Amino acid sequence: MSKKLYQQFCCSKMMLPEHRRELQKQEHDRRQEEETRLPLFDEQQLELWDRMLSLSLQQKIALTITYRSGEECRTVKGVITAKRSRPAEILLSCGEELLKIPIPKISGMDIDSAGW
Repeated sequence: MSKKLYQQFCCSKMMLPEHRRELQKQEHDRRQEEETRLPLFDEQQLELWDRMLSLSLQQKIALTITYRSGEECRTVKGVITAKRSRPAEILLSCGEELLKIPIPKISGMDIDSAGW
């Protein structure tokens, strides 16, 4: 519905240039928000991730974690060294590097097959 309405207004010859620019800006903002929105996960998935984090922390098992960093998705492999509740983040040891990953930015997690 909004797409038809947007196209109708863009084709209108009676539309002011300021209004046309504002509509284009709103459409651009809406698309950008859709691209950067994190998916919602159910409680079962979150509980599974929590068990994976605990397993990696206690038994030093490597995990593969996908998370949003700015506007891009990054995938890293490593072992959890610490889990903090405030701010909600994990510390991931990737060889010599130590990464701080915000838990709300995580979009995927799996046990690394080489680390198991």
